[in-house]
Parts: sequence; C-alpha cells; structure tokens
Amino acid sequence: MGELAATFGYGLNAAAKSFDGRHKYIRITDIDESTRRFLCSSLTSPDIDFEEAAPYRLAEGDVLFARTGASVGKSYRYVRTDGEVYFAGFLIRFRFKDKEAAEFVFQNSLTANGFFSLFPLAFRKVP
Repeated sequence: MGELAATFGYGLNAAAKSFDGRHKYIRITDIDESTRRFLCSSLTSPDIDFEEAAPYRLAEGDVLFARTGASVGKSYRYVRTDGEVYFAGFLIRFRFKDKEAAEFVFQNSLTANGFFSLFPLAFRKVP
C-alpha cells in the first residue's frame, strides 16, 4: 500500500452530536459488518468547527480502516452519494493516487486475510 497511497492519517478527536442535516460523522460502529457501507440509520455530526475540519472530510475513493479493538481491519470506501462525511479518530484514512488503487485495496480488505496482508505494507518506506 505504501506505493499506492498518496497520504494516510487518523480521524477527528471530536464528540458526536445530533445530526445537523448536512455534516455526517462516520465511526467504526457506523460501518456495516457485512456490506461495509455507511449505516445511515442513526446519523450524527461531529461537534467541531467545520471551517477547520476540511482535512477530515472524505473524498471520492478514500478508504477507511478501523485501527483498534475487535473491529481492527473493518473497512469502508467513501462514495459521493454518502454526502459530506467526516471520519472519527479510531479510523485511519488512506487517500490513494488513483481510483483503481483505492478499489484494489478496498476489495482486498474484504477477503478473509486481506486487511492483515495489506496493512503492514502501509507503513513500509517506498525506496
């Protein structure tokens, strides 16, 4: 993944508040276990100043991975139809150099050992 990803980073350290009608907040529990889609049944918004939160707003093709707890490796690929979404701190976002790389990594993360074979490569230095 080190050669495929342009950037990666942790999400917001912010509390969730009632959904404001526009800004969505995705946390580990908001990713469906089987479909890996964003669950929109109980939407929340991050309790932040949105002018300063631009670095945490998802863009087409971003892939999130859960980085802690029993959900380590759970993944989600952002699609524009999910709306304006910001990601929480227990998730890591990978922004890829192109959409094919994002799709490749996301699809591999869905396999039985996909995450565990991909994730260690994320932090390897590219020569």
